Amino acid sequence: MRKRKISTFFLLIFLINFSFFNVPFIKLTSFSKNNSNSNLLPNIQKAFSLTPWEDNSLKKIEANNSLIELKESGTEWVVLCFWYFQENRTSTVIEPDYNLYSVNISDVISYIDIIHEQDMKVVLKPMLDLRTGEWRAYIEPSDEWFKAYTEFITFWAEIAQNKGVEFFVVGCELDGTISDTNNWIKTINAVREVYKNPITYASNYDIYEQIEFWDYLDYIGINAYFPLSNTTNPTLEQLKQGWRGYIPKLHSFSLQHNRNIIFTEIGYRSLNGANKDPWNWERKGFKDEREQYLCYEATFETIANLSWISGLYWWNWEVNPEDESTTGYSPHNKLAEKVLKHWYKGEHLEDLPERNVYVWIITGSVLIVAGFFVIFLKYRRKLFLSKKTK
Repeated sequence: MRKRKISTFFLLIFLINFSFFNVPFIKLTSFSKNNSNSNLLPNIQKAFSLTPWEDNSLKKIEANNSLIELKESGTEWVVLCFWYFQENRTSTVIEPDYNLYSVNISDVISYIDIIHEQDMKVVLKPMLDLRTGEWRAYIEPSDEWFKAYTEFITFWAEIAQNKGVEFFVVGCELDGTISDTNNWIKTINAVREVYKNPITYASNYDIYEQIEFWDYLDYIGINAYFPLSNTTNPTLEQLKQGWRGYIPKLHSFSLQHNRNIIFTEIGYRSLNGANKDPWNWERKGFKDEREQYLCYEATFETIANLSWISGLYWWNWEVNPEDESTTGYSPHNKLAEKVLKHWYKGEHLEDLPERNVYVWIITGSVLIVAGFFVIFLKYRRKLFLSKKTK
């Protein structure tokens, strides 16, 4: 009889837990949209960063399938990312490393054609990392380093020109090098000699104002990992308010240099608290697709009508779906993909049901108490039996 009572009790707890966690008790401020207009962002490059992590990953069938699914999201520009390496902060040898995550040169060239065959445009983004695992921002440049870097980046700029690539990124997050304006101007001019389409540099969100060579580029590029709030359970309005705090300074900077801004990287993990430090790919926490969804929606709503924003290069879309993480940046097969499809191709967007945080707390507390209750019953029974045997 006691076992039946305990089983009934746990069944009740399970039903409470299931209903609390799966039935929406509160709706967000409604932003349900039934808009068949596929041109919600007429002045913006609808882009996504495609990231291969193996030397031959671009020639696999998964790479073609991933591209097709990316196109189905409404993405029109593919930011094709790939990596070269140098040994440490002061090295001057820049080369691919196929034991890490460089991609075969010939495969990159062939994949450009595959992207174009899908009637999508290409942003070519050669990137540089360190074999030590340190962040590329810590590279300490010298004249020899700039010579090596210029050879590396112009090699790819020439390929971009020959393959009809529509846009080119000359560098990414090389914070330690940006104070050498003269060498950067030389590098940019060398790229201009072989590549005739628009170019930019991808700066970190907290350092773009320190760069003095924007006027030699066509666009201001910012990796826009701006913190949006101080909470791990933000509302849409809180996230939009966070964005509104950055807009005046960004607009002023755009006017100052007479250049439009492209967010050369922007993204949010499907993780609770991801909005607090969007750049932090190592943050610990639990899966939270709702927060990623809201961050996407807040971004789109904030920048949709800003004529001086020319591109959103979302981070990231995996070439191989097996590389996707349940708490990673990719929105593929997550709630945020619905937001992407709405803004990129005009699909209907439903309201997002919000779960009441107090329900989480109450349910968790009930389960903890129930656990202690069961332990108590077992302990009391053992104590009773031990006394009885005596």
